[in-house]
Amino acid sequence: MAVFHRRLREGSWNRRDFLAAVRQFQHDDLAGFWTWLPVDGLILRAAAEIFATLPPTLFLRSSDCIHLVTALHHDFTEFLTYNTQQTRAATTLGLTSVTG
Repeated sequence: MAVFHRRLREGSWNRRDFLAAVRQFQHDDLAGFWTWLPVDGLILRAAAEIFATLPPTLFLRSSDCIHLVTALHHDFTEFLTYNTQQTRAATTLGLTSVTG
């Protein structure tokens, strides 16, 4: 939802486009298109540890770090992102970044 809202906020989408994307996402979720992986204290602690090891020049938002750590925790080797900073962090953590 944050990605959709960002497009609205930056003017890439108007309100109608935004709401259409929200409805499609909700429809896909109810249809089982998405697989949600649990986020627990173990993953949050691992995310905190990741920040302790990242180079000081690498910018990474906490939610993006949780996303990466969840992928690592569930033994994924590839990671889908369109975010440059998250791609850099994924590579640093040994994940192959895929952009679709």
